[in-house]
Amino acid sequence: MMFTRDDLEPYWVADMFVKTPDFVVNTMHDRLDHSMFGYTLWKHDDFYQPIRYWFKERFNTTLFKENLLYVPTVLFAITEIVRMMSKEGDSVILHTPSYNAFLTLLKGNNRKIIESPLVLNEQGTYEFDIDVFEQRIIQNDVKVFILCNPQNPTGKAFSRETLEKLKAICHKHNVYIISDEVHMDFVRTENGHETMAKDLIHEDRIAVVTGLGKTFNLASITHGVLISKDKWLLKKLESNIHKIYGLSPANSLALSAIEAAYTKEGIEWVNALNDHLESNMKYIKQYIEDHLSHELSMEIPEATYLAWISFEKSGYHEKEVQDALQNVGRIALSPGHHYELSESVHFRLNAASPHERIEEAMTRIHKAFKYLRNKKNPS
Repeated sequence: MMFTRDDLEPYWVADMFVKTPDFVVNTMHDRLDHSMFGYTLWKHDDFYQPIRYWFKERFNTTLFKENLLYVPTVLFAITEIVRMMSKEGDSVILHTPSYNAFLTLLKGNNRKIIESPLVLNEQGTYEFDIDVFEQRIIQNDVKVFILCNPQNPTGKAFSRETLEKLKAICHKHNVYIISDEVHMDFVRTENGHETMAKDLIHEDRIAVVTGLGKTFNLASITHGVLISKDKWLLKKLESNIHKIYGLSPANSLALSAIEAAYTKEGIEWVNALNDHLESNMKYIKQYIEDHLSHELSMEIPEATYLAWISFEKSGYHEKEVQDALQNVGRIALSPGHHYELSESVHFRLNAASPHERIEEAMTRIHKAFKYLRNKKNPS
């Protein structure tokens, strides 16, 4: 059990405290008004064209419909590709700290998890260590690499140069790349999101998975989009979805949402949302510097709506911190050990909320650490 009480204000789960935009909801309403929800086909331009438009306009990436596949969920696709490209006992590498669902699905499928730790530079931002990455691939005969770009929980947005290095190493050692890009629309760097789907060549051993779930707060409208030029993978995965799992019918509401969201109006909405998220992140960082600088540190992430906050300088153990956050601050924040394979000095805060709710979160965190401070040094 992640939390010890049920009266906590939630800032942990990675969906937004932001309404799905009306232009998406209204299109879904129109689909509901149709009142018939039989088997739904997805192989038509109402599916292909919005995705192609979005990637071209936002990421300067040209996609072709033969390289697109509808999948039941993003994590389903990742899991199935891992199972297709490796066997039980094989090694799968990922950057750590890592999205906790990757760790869960790899353990559940009896794959060996190989860490390629992201390292903090002098500016306090995370960097990729290319030498460690390649060494661990060689040492562990790695079969699959799960890339999270942008990275959850650190908010790292990988550059085109880094992606090319990762791609070259994986090609050299015959490692299959799965690039989870569900946070792709929340990159706030000057160059924006760099996708692994860009400049794919024939039969590249790369699969990109994404969807609307994060960007438009539609996580419960299950669906996913897979992009690849690996014809064998596309054919085999589509066959497995149909013949093994019986999941080939598409989610009709998801298809309606894709058609409505991946538009010019959707781009404008996401841009405004990112401005709001950046403002929230700046507030969190400034609040820490003003009130909690002896206990906490945080750098504004390049992407995502998740603040990865360190309490290392406080000297407290994670259990102490979580006890105070929950029992004093009455706030639910994701414990860092869910994303790391060793003891953690972090917690994750979901910043995708109205600004006043972020103010409330920081007040609750301040209250918890003030309690710890007074407990340590009673007057």
